[in-house]
Amino acid sequence: MKIEIIAVGKLKASFELEAFAEYKKRLSSFCDLIITEIKEVTVEDEHHSSIENTLKQEAILIEKRLSDKAFIVVLDIQGKMLNSEGFAAVIQDNQLKHNHFIFIIGSAWGLASSIKEKAHLRWSFSLLTFPHTMMRLMVLEQVYRAFKIQHRQPYHK
Repeated sequence: MKIEIIAVGKLKASFELEAFAEYKKRLSSFCDLIITEIKEVTVEDEHHSSIENTLKQEAILIEKRLSDKAFIVVLDIQGKMLNSEGFAAVIQDNQLKHNHFIFIIGSAWGLASSIKEKAHLRWSFSLLTFPHTMMRLMVLEQVYRAFKIQHRQPYHK
């Protein structure tokens, strides 16, 4: 199985890079992990039209990396909230049809509606706002937890 995270922006802090390396190592027995970083487009000003234009430019870059065969999960504060067992069930229920899962994490401005519309699942972790680089690690942790749940291995409690 292939797990891919497409994220706007780059991991920079050493603690983020170390945590990413740890989860990449943990996940290696369950899947091939790919991280695709999309360059964040600078917002000229905070007017609605400028933000929409920025999101459209980022969407073009994201769409180039999508596969029609993948199960696409978009991180969206207005999406569906799942507990860990529910998320593990989503992966299990879809992995025979889709051997490639793509998780898309937008910039601080979010994602264009055109990207959200492509999602099989719009997933919300919380009504809280989290740093987008931290969301990568949270997604990796939940993917790892889901595999452990599926394989009935200790970790998730």
